[in-house]
Amino acid sequence: MLLKRLYNLPSSSILVIRQILKHWAKEYGAEFPDTYMCFDLETTGLEAEDNLIVEIGHCRIVDGESTTYESRVLDWTQCPVEVEQSWLAWQIAECARSMEARGSQSHMTIERMRDEGENPYEVLQDYLDMFTEAIENREFIVGHNSVKFDIPWIVYQMKDWLDVDFRFYTDRVLDTAAIEKASQLGVFPRPGELMSAYFLRVMRKPVKGVYSNLDRHCVTKYKLTEKYDLNMADAHTAGFDAMLTHLLMEEFRELSQEGG
Repeated sequence: MLLKRLYNLPSSSILVIRQILKHWAKEYGAEFPDTYMCFDLETTGLEAEDNLIVEIGHCRIVDGESTTYESRVLDWTQCPVEVEQSWLAWQIAECARSMEARGSQSHMTIERMRDEGENPYEVLQDYLDMFTEAIENREFIVGHNSVKFDIPWIVYQMKDWLDVDFRFYTDRVLDTAAIEKASQLGVFPRPGELMSAYFLRVMRKPVKGVYSNLDRHCVTKYKLTEKYDLNMADAHTAGFDAMLTHLLMEEFRELSQEGG
């Protein structure tokens, strides 16, 4: 079992990932999808009601290969009536200080927002169209901690800024953070439990000493930097994190199939 040895994983972790695959196949009639879209958000804070999305990124995968990789910055300085600019500058600076304290080399600044950013309404509308098309095509949406964070954020912000009641199909959502956390806890899907409900149950389970952070835990554990020659200075840009989610998804696929 090459991957098990490479990552020094206990057999129980492999078993959980395989059981997730079996449960997934039973629910959807197929193995983990090889055509899907990963997405990620960067925000000014944790609560969608009081904060803003400052970057959205995605990575589209077709037949297991990445075909699109994009990250777009939302320039809220273009909305001085809707957004208090002194609050915006303070909030972004606070986020930058917090991320620098955690060792992150990439974070949003007002200068970057102005230089790289686009009209927020246009970016949100483009992603609304993209998500809607993916849903209509029955594509899977993959995120890292998406069931607790990214998906509720998108739903709230689409309503708040575009006045659109947008919803993801919960039977087409996959959360790589939940898979990683479940593999450490030994938490299996229950008989008849929808995968979306399972992912949310796992992510709501508070456990000390269990980690599922994408760049600080998963990249190191699964040796993604060495395997894919990654420049981790780009971590915490939304497009790069979406691409990392795709790479992690493929690691789980290999682990679930290893050894037959």
